[in-house]
Amino acid sequence: MLFRGWSIGAVVVRLIYFLLVAGVLGLLIANPLTVVIGDRTVSRPLTGSTFFTKFGFALLMVATAVMMIAIVQRRITREYRSKSSESRVSASELIRDIDAKGSEYLLILRPFGADGYLHVPRSKGLLETVVNPAAETVTIEQLIARVARKTAALATVALVDPVLDELAPGPIYVAAEPQGETWKSDVALLAARAYGVIFAFPPSRGSTPSVSWELSQVLATSPPGGIALILPDAERKNAADMASIMRTFGRVVDFGEIVDAGHSLDDLMMVYLSDPILYWIERFSKRWSLRRQRVADTTYIDALESMLTDMKAEVEAIPAGNRYPHHVPPGIR
Repeated sequence: MLFRGWSIGAVVVRLIYFLLVAGVLGLLIANPLTVVIGDRTVSRPLTGSTFFTKFGFALLMVATAVMMIAIVQRRITREYRSKSSESRVSASELIRDIDAKGSEYLLILRPFGADGYLHVPRSKGLLETVVNPAAETVTIEQLIARVARKTAALATVALVDPVLDELAPGPIYVAAEPQGETWKSDVALLAARAYGVIFAFPPSRGSTPSVSWELSQVLATSPPGGIALILPDAERKNAADMASIMRTFGRVVDFGEIVDAGHSLDDLMMVYLSDPILYWIERFSKRWSLRRQRVADTTYIDALESMLTDMKAEVEAIPAGNRYPHHVPPGIR
């Protein structure tokens, strides 16, 4: 991969597509020009066998290919720079800023090393698909940040490894060193001030002892908006990973209840630990679907909007001064 969300295949598809477009344009443009500028003594329309037509067609093809390469490269460079320029802050710096502004945030927790690895295809309209046919993806962190800002005017915070050099724009990133025990104090500080907490699991990543500890810490601080669990789509779920997730979250989620309701856990995409517990099932459940990727970003966006609307109603019922009883500002013991 060139970097997350872009692949060499996506670039190749763009180039082939635009070369085909250039070929069609060449046939439409180069031939009529030979009738006007070429040898007027010919009594029939000039064909592609003339030198001018061949030269004009080749020139147009080369010019179009160069232009498309420049456009693709510029877009890749711009996106790479935006991913590489995302800043990181410490947990204490963030909390001081949040307290000073009186704002609130959602906290995203994932297994270590899984930052930005739950990708979903970005849905596009017909016109954009014609102009830009290659598939593009967005991360679940970007979707959460977008929906949280739109639905509840919330910021989004995610812990990341400080050595990670590519971050998808959207959340506020808190650098947390995975080695040692210092990350635990960061999680404890952030969880105590979080509006709500979302555990997100990308494909091929199950639960870990650190995730189990994080869940215990979040349950102890009891965020006012509660806890949510996001899973990859059915086509990318792994049975062993799902089993480990069920073991960790089985103390707060009755997965058997979901099965008893006639749903497959393969289609389970999100759970919200409200009262009663709410869950969302993939709406594209046909195994024979011709779509290579059945779940697009709109599927997660719809679920996130529904969940955050319920979360907002839960939190707004709590007086602002009583929402974070376990929060201790940094530097105060």
